[in-house]
Amino acid sequence: MRVLIVEDDPTNQMLASLWFKKAGVASSDITTVNNGQEAVELIIKNAKLSPAQLFDIIYMDNEMPQMGGEEATQKIRAVEKEQNLPAADIRTCSGTYEGVFPGANGRLNKPFVPKEFIALVQEKRAQQDSHRPQSPKPGFFTEPKPPEVKEEPPKGQSTPRHGS
Repeated sequence: MRVLIVEDDPTNQMLASLWFKKAGVASSDITTVNNGQEAVELIIKNAKLSPAQLFDIIYMDNEMPQMGGEEATQKIRAVEKEQNLPAADIRTCSGTYEGVFPGANGRLNKPFVPKEFIALVQEKRAQQDSHRPQSPKPGFFTEPKPPEVKEEPPKGQSTPRHGS
């Protein structure tokens, strides 16, 4: 599971990263950028590289320099639609803005509530698991039986008849 943290405050970057790690996300799967413009540029770059480089969850601060969370969310949604990418789960985060801006899936509160991070990661993992093809149950496939081989007598010989 890949997470993008879009946050201009270094302390909040560290705390959000910490809570995603405690929720079970590997450090190597967490990327942090400082504003919405950097987030949009990264999404566009990663979409060109590989689907494996896309983010499952985007933590989006609202008030940031260069480009705020609401504008960045709209641009990310436009890129996803334009390039036919799977939609990331975007969560708004703000200590002052109480709502969820258009295009976002929900919010994570500030100050941080650890159980919200855990619930979000568990929810995304459950969704991913439900979309994975299931492995067949043991015994589902059986070894094919070898074809029956009928031996034909060599040319010129007749098959013996029983009872003659």
